[in-house]
Amino acid sequence: MTATQRDNLLFSGIVLTCVLFLVWVIPAYTPEYPGYGVPGSLVPNVAVSIILFLSLVALLPNVLSYFRAKRENQDRIPDKSPVDRVHLNHLLLFMVPSFLLMPIMKRLGFLPYDLGFILTGIIFMFILQWLCGQRKPVQLILVAVLPVGLIYVAIRYGLGVPMP
Repeated sequence: MTATQRDNLLFSGIVLTCVLFLVWVIPAYTPEYPGYGVPGSLVPNVAVSIILFLSLVALLPNVLSYFRAKRENQDRIPDKSPVDRVHLNHLLLFMVPSFLLMPIMKRLGFLPYDLGFILTGIIFMFILQWLCGQRKPVQLILVAVLPVGLIYVAIRYGLGVPMP
């Protein structure tokens, strides 16, 4: 299997999974709209739509190069350079902490004054950066604290959604 075929397979799988989430999973498992704030399906729909868009954008060059090679009657489609390939180990470094976030959030997420929500988010962002190779302490702290704080303030006070 060439890198292009692997990329096509992975990105096509992501696209199909996103379509499945948008059509069935999110509508079936989202609670009813409580009448205040925003509907519970808003954030999952936006997140999955962004993932779907980015996967289609990543799949587009492979499809275009296939049709270009077919039009020029080439036998072999040029393969990607190692820099352009999908690195599954990087995906795992991101996905493993993401899967562990919910059990950790369940334990720490219900501390008084929403401290658990903020603390869990900061620890999660810190771990992701560390696993992705960031070692500068100021950047680690800023990127871990600022987005979590801004999202918390936006959700709690901007949208008026009560936190657990």
